[in-house]
Amino acid sequence: MHNSWLPIIIRGRIVALALIQAGAPSATGSAARRPYRADRRMSPAAVGNAAELFQLVFRQMETAVLADLRKSDLTHAQRALVELRTVATRLREELNGLVPLFARRSST
Repeated sequence: MHNSWLPIIIRGRIVALALIQAGAPSATGSAARRPYRADRRMSPAAVGNAAELFQLVFRQMETAVLADLRKSDLTHAQRALVELRTVATRLREELNGLVPLFARRSST
């Protein structure tokens, strides 16, 4: 079994690392099946830089998702507040309409 780390590069930046596991090459045709750039290896510094960049991208995405969730929660709360205000206004109007009826009944 051979383990290889494959960088995922977007716009010239390494954004992730992928672990590739492959079985040992067979005795026949192993040279013909050699993957392109199989001899290219990343230096430890490049792996560290890639890991830092990946963590930075991940944190940025996490922050963006949390911001979207908070915005969604705020929007939901605003809608609920508008609905409660509408109900309160309607009840106030109905109560104001009933007060004169009670005043007339008590005076007669």
